[in-house]
Amino acid sequence: MYINKMVTVVNPLDDLKTLLISGWNAANTDSVTPLIDKIYVQAKNKNPNPGQDFVYLYSELTSRSPVGIGNTSQAEVVESIKIDIRSRPSNSKQGNLTSDSHARKVWTELDRILYTNFNNPSSNFHQLNPNLEVTDLSDGVRGIFRYVVKINMTNYCKNMV
Repeated sequence: MYINKMVTVVNPLDDLKTLLISGWNAANTDSVTPLIDKIYVQAKNKNPNPGQDFVYLYSELTSRSPVGIGNTSQAEVVESIKIDIRSRPSNSKQGNLTSDSHARKVWTELDRILYTNFNNPSSNFHQLNPNLEVTDLSDGVRGIFRYVVKINMTNYCKNMV
């Protein structure tokens, strides 16, 4: 572990968005690149296009703690982020069960990017926790396939106070 930065106010969502956009390989997701953005920017889009994939990012929790007992000049800042993957087939009004294979490809591509960059996710963060917590919120009857992935981004920095 190395500590070389001061605590700064950064938006981890911007860093993660840049990481996902720059690392995305559309060939792994049926030649489709999803819309990747912070959820509050896209929240007004109530009727997504059929066949459009979305990767929404939102912050869940920020924790700051000193590194070691009695060492208040150094901190570990952990940003917990949720990544909301939403995938719709081109015929989203269908009434029968459909396969979620495309949504799983989007999830697998996201997983690939996170594991590839876990030691150096951005200039503002030192580590990305690749031990993903995934919740499946899909509704196959409506043709909506959704996964919510929770990750942690960690920054080791100086001058916590």
